[in-house]
Amino acid sequence: MPNDPVPDYFTPSFFTVGPDGNLTSIQSSDYVPTDDNTDVGRGFRLFDQASVFPSAPWLTRGGIDAGNARFQELEVSTHTTLRATTQAIDLNTVNLTQDSGGGLRVSPDLRVSSLPVAPADGTEVYYEYASAIVWHLIYNSSTGRWVYLGGPPISQEVTTSSTRANVAYGNLAAGAAGPSITLPLAGDYLVAIGCQLACNAVAFSLMSYTIGGAAASDNDAISQALAVNEQAYPWRERVKAIAAAATTLTAVYRSTAGTLTAANRFIRATPVTLIP
Repeated sequence: MPNDPVPDYFTPSFFTVGPDGNLTSIQSSDYVPTDDNTDVGRGFRLFDQASVFPSAPWLTRGGIDAGNARFQELEVSTHTTLRATTQAIDLNTVNLTQDSGGGLRVSPDLRVSSLPVAPADGTEVYYEYASAIVWHLIYNSSTGRWVYLGGPPISQEVTTSSTRANVAYGNLAAGAAGPSITLPLAGDYLVAIGCQLACNAVAFSLMSYTIGGAAASDNDAISQALAVNEQAYPWRERVKAIAAAATTLTAVYRSTAGTLTAANRFIRATPVTLIP
């Protein structure tokens, strides 16, 4: 057993993880101490679980539990965490390479533009909807859905002020429709809307949204009723079930009397669970 700790530049470059989540082997391309207090320098050295891990507590660096040789956690690249218990990818081999900045990069790339077919329970992916929208998802086989773990919402804001004088929902004056967003996958989303509202009569001013062209509902709306021309900025969010991929949500407006004015309008949606 070595006396020296693993140096800071110890860089694991190749892991093999078995189907049961146990780390079965590790290779390193940097300095690695051995049981006889020597090192293998640079180059590759393969350690197998049975002969090395149980007697190598210095391997606890890098997320290896020496007591049972289990791959627990490894931080790679930009704060991406792989955990054997969640099967970060549905492959038994994880390849890591060091980039020019000193970070580690996982291969294969976990980003996907379409969700995997028949994934294993606990499979994790980064679903890339647009260049600035990537969602971290994990598959739950008991529900057949992908559970959202993180990433930015889909959103749009229109700051333009415009009016509508109608008791039925519809667009604001010409050239000031929306905002609207398109949701790429079916599933449940946390949908939020808000805007600055005022009315030239003592009446309710409302903002709601259509879902795939279906009529808007007061149940999804925000509203305000103040003195004439007084302004408020209400907002709300609620979980909505979206039945089909590529469904568009579009904001619409109405007032119970008079003419409403709406400005600084937004709509956004964050996934909760998604259907492949």
